[in-house]
Amino acid sequence: MSLGLKQLGADPWENISRRYPPHTRCSARSRTLPTTARSSKIEDGVEGLVHVSEMGLDQQERQSPRRWCTPARKSVMVLDVDEERRRISLGLKQCKANP
Repeated sequence: MSLGLKQLGADPWENISRRYPPHTRCSARSRTLPTTARSSKIEDGVEGLVHVSEMGLDQQERQSPRRWCTPARKSVMVLDVDEERRRISLGLKQCKANP
């Protein structure tokens, strides 16, 4: 027999497109530190991905994704939501002023 607490709560991916439509800002907390993308927690049970090309406007920011390694929340923009595959693409550079 297998028991799980997640099954008792609501599915966090239900109506995700309404809560986080493309081109809206939200805050996210960095979760992992791969070299090509960063997994970021938006809310409990929902994580998005910030690709290295979406991390900064200049070459230095794009080449050093480790800069966002603190657990502090950052402002990110939702770029795309794929409910079927449960994937959210996020962008960090869209929330910054263009130099």
